[in-house]
Amino acid sequence: MLGGQIPLFFRGLNMKHTIIKDEEINLEIINEASLAIAEIIQQYGDMYLPIFIRLLKEAEEYKNRQSYKEIALQMLSNRS
Repeated sequence: MLGGQIPLFFRGLNMKHTIIKDEEINLEIINEASLAIAEIIQQYGDMYLPIFIRLLKEAEEYKNRQSYKEIALQMLSNRS
């Protein structure tokens, strides 16, 4: 781990029983998970790279959804 610190994503979580609902996912959680997986890749190798790639794609999709939501709300406010 970087500097011996536990990534924010894992702090205080009992990973065996932690379920994060879709509506609770945000960019910070995705980025923290990406950092954790990067550390795992560094320590254990490239076999975890597909998880990292998936998280990068999820981050991009999250940003797009937020952008589309902002556009939709802007369209509604312009209509008034």
